[in-house]
Amino acid sequence: MSPILTVSIVNWNAGELIIKCIDSVYNTIKKHSFKVVVVDNNSTDGSIQEVERNFPYVHVIKNDENVGYARAHNQVLKSTESDYVLLLNPDCLLTNGAVDDMLDYLIRNPDVGVAGPKVLSKDGKPYKTVVRFPDLGTEFAGILKSSFPLVGNCLFKLHTASEEVVKYRKESRPVEVSDTISGPFLLLNRNMIKEVGMLNEDFFIFSEENDLCWRAKQKKWKRIYFPDKIVYHFLGESRKKAPLEFSVYHMHRSRLIFFKKHYGKKFFILLSLIYFLVGICAFCMCKAKKVIYLCFSRERRTVDHSAIHLAVIRSVFDVFFESGFLLA
Repeated sequence: MSPILTVSIVNWNAGELIIKCIDSVYNTIKKHSFKVVVVDNNSTDGSIQEVERNFPYVHVIKNDENVGYARAHNQVLKSTESDYVLLLNPDCLLTNGAVDDMLDYLIRNPDVGVAGPKVLSKDGKPYKTVVRFPDLGTEFAGILKSSFPLVGNCLFKLHTASEEVVKYRKESRPVEVSDTISGPFLLLNRNMIKEVGMLNEDFFIFSEENDLCWRAKQKKWKRIYFPDKIVYHFLGESRKKAPLEFSVYHMHRSRLIFFKKHYGKKFFILLSLIYFLVGICAFCMCKAKKVIYLCFSRERRTVDHSAIHLAVIRSVFDVFFESGFLLA
């Protein structure tokens, strides 16, 4: 008899954290049958060898290259038939009863397609995992915040102050969310996956959960947030092994693909213009600041963020080229 749950973990240089993550899976899921599948995206830090040595009963899939988050999880979705699948980041720690209780709820409520818990940092601060679908306002505020912090922070606060996400912080029982559950822990109903499809592999990393929840919402599948179930997340430990511009590039590329897919040509072009113009302005200001410091203050040093701004600009061009300029 096959287990009711498959825990899918995608590893890319997660180090010792993936060992602690898998330990937490086996130590906290007591009520339901499950199996763990680890997909390794060509790690070079020896972490997958440690997984095989410490957990010989865990099924390991080894890729010859980093195929991305969505494609790696889809390898698990295609190869398993369990009723539920947990997409779990390797830098997470589960807590006692969290998965068991959430599974109980999903079994009693077969119309729930996606579920997620409260996610805390190692310092106990909550991450925003219940969010609205991205729009032009959030994207404009977000890129201004990262490129021009003084202006962007004010606009970002004004735009997000009344977001619906705030109300979920006061909940103590499972609550249906309006749009999306994001983050390092997604519990999925297999029947939902069969109806709406697997993760979209156009997304290398980022925004794939927004896309999945969008499709789930269109088909009337509920997305449930569990504020009383806790998972700890050591954010971005794997991504720290890559240059910052890697994450910046894929974050903006994924947003552009999401807009192109769900909002149409007009909003995709508008977002592309926002990214391009802000990226160009930030890049030019970064270079001008460096020249000024070199000319008038040789002792003073400034951090050169030009590679980050170029990553934003490159994401725009790449998505256009990938679209063949047809924007179909």
